[in-house]
Amino acid sequence: WFICVVALAGPVWERLPQPVFQVQEGHVVVIDMSLSMRATDVSPDRLTRAKYKAIDLINSIDEGETGLVAYAGDAFTISPLTADAGNLVALLPGLSPEIMPVAGSDPYRGIQEAADLLQNAGYQQGNIYWLTDGITLPQAQDLRSLISELPYTVNILGVGTEEGAPIRQLDGQLLKDQRGQIVIPKLRGQQLQNLASASGGSYSKLSAGDSDIKRLTGRNLLHNNA
Repeated sequence: WFICVVALAGPVWERLPQPVFQVQEGHVVVIDMSLSMRATDVSPDRLTRAKYKAIDLINSIDEGETGLVAYAGDAFTISPLTADAGNLVALLPGLSPEIMPVAGSDPYRGIQEAADLLQNAGYQQGNIYWLTDGITLPQAQDLRSLISELPYTVNILGVGTEEGAPIRQLDGQLLKDQRGQIVIPKLRGQQLQNLASASGGSYSKLSAGDSDIKRLTGRNLLHNNA
């Protein structure tokens, strides 16, 4: 009688899908698209140099998948994780502060977007490479709390100089504040270095050669530290 009841109930046994965790490391490049990236203290400007460095960085990653995130006042996934480096490189030239839907600078959203990409793809470990010209003091604490709790390593490339320079807009005009003063954003590398250290990552200032990229990716690290 029991067997008949079970048979009539028609139970179905099936294998439930299990989350698949990647063995290799994932990578996400996060690039700052704030208007301050138009500053001209590095030639021709911070944005152009950051794009070149992003290309070098993407091409230097030889295993796993890589994604691309850009942020200004909000963060956006430009490319999900992919093994096609050429596709990522092709997307970089079209990025600019002027096309970002939300003006401003919210690096917290950028780092969180990168972490979500890695987590949703099943990566338990990975690297976030953040190219930026800096943060404000009020942003520092929240970013440090976020980065220290992530299972991923955050490596930071500082783009700019401590002296800073005016921001030249597309129309050639220099950006001014509400008082009519020319805005001169300055790179505060110590803030960025502290954030990178919170995740065990590396910080490097933009260099003319490839020593900055080698440092961020861990290649020839002992040589660069020497």
